[in-house]
Amino acid sequence: MIFKSLKFYLYFIFDGVKLRFDQTLNGTERPQVQNIDLNYLGKVYTWCLSAPRIDFFCGGKMTRPVIVALDLDNEEKLHEILSKLGKPENVFIKVGMELFYNAGIDVVKKLADQGYKIFLDLKMHDIPNTVYNGAKALAKLGITFTTVHALGGSQMIKAAKDGLIAGTPAGHSVPELLAVTELTSISDEVLAHEQNCSLPMDKQVLSLAKMAKNSGADGVICSPLEVKELHEAIGDDFLYVTPGIRPKGNAKDDQSRVATPADAKAWGSSAIVVGRPITLASDPEAAYEAIKKEFN
Repeated sequence: MIFKSLKFYLYFIFDGVKLRFDQTLNGTERPQVQNIDLNYLGKVYTWCLSAPRIDFFCGGKMTRPVIVALDLDNEEKLHEILSKLGKPENVFIKVGMELFYNAGIDVVKKLADQGYKIFLDLKMHDIPNTVYNGAKALAKLGITFTTVHALGGSQMIKAAKDGLIAGTPAGHSVPELLAVTELTSISDEVLAHEQNCSLPMDKQVLSLAKMAKNSGADGVICSPLEVKELHEAIGDDFLYVTPGIRPKGNAKDDQSRVATPADAKAWGSSAIVVGRPITLASDPEAAYEAIKKEFN
């Protein structure tokens, strides 16, 4: 279950009875039910776990997440930047290959225990059995998101989701599985001449996203430039998490397809991932809060 709120109430009618669920930050469900056979409760709980939700409370206000990409290679730099971002419960971070391969699995556990929401971006891409076992191990870490490459195919994506389910400890929420379509560093020229793909970029991304959804993924990583079309073609019951975000006046760096936070909001991104414009700012917390405000 994603983006847990400090206090999030879900009201709906199930078999003619009004139910209330109190969703809390640590993922605990405390259903308050009147005049209902508790046999129905399991059905409702299953529905709640499977329904994508993209909002969480921050300081009493519902917001869409801005995820800070911590593309760092050691814990010293990690703690330095985290100390400048604010309280852990208000910060959503992306841990990628650099930090994970240098600092190891324990740093992810520590961050989760401190209250950070974590997008563990390792982009698994291997044969289905290997990915299943990898995902099963990652599910034990208390993360919110993890990723696979959609180009690994439908069976690999299904195996990743099965591994996350199998590895999640009892009483905890299954991490959401996001499929990477085409990296935002891939240009149309690279797509055509290095990947030898005959489809234009937008059609390639759409094809991969449809396959990912049909294979059990909870959402995709895509460019904000593609989100509007994906919403129309695939639906709103899917997550569209977008890197390649640069506030006005910031350099593109190594990104080929970029947008501002306001653009991403207008086009329907579920969450955005922002790195250097926050981590290299003179005041990272102020930059983070400004981007949150622009996106929400």
